[in-house]
Amino acid sequence: MVQYIMVEERLNHPNLGEYLSFGIAALQNGEQIILVSDISTNKNDVLKLAERCSKEKLSPVHLYDVVEDYLN
Repeated sequence: MVQYIMVEERLNHPNLGEYLSFGIAALQNGEQIILVSDISTNKNDVLKLAERCSKEKLSPVHLYDVVEDYLN
């Protein structure tokens, strides 16, 4: 079974400087199998998205599509 978790990242952008962003990692048997980085600076939104992916038993092959839909 795949578990999705929110990950916190401190990133640096030439125009923005350092900022805090959140991504989603997919874990299988405790090992990270995919990471979508820098989804949003809104921690709560990314946490809810990760929880929904776990609840709905999303296949990791669809994670990028789910994130793209979230961003649009």
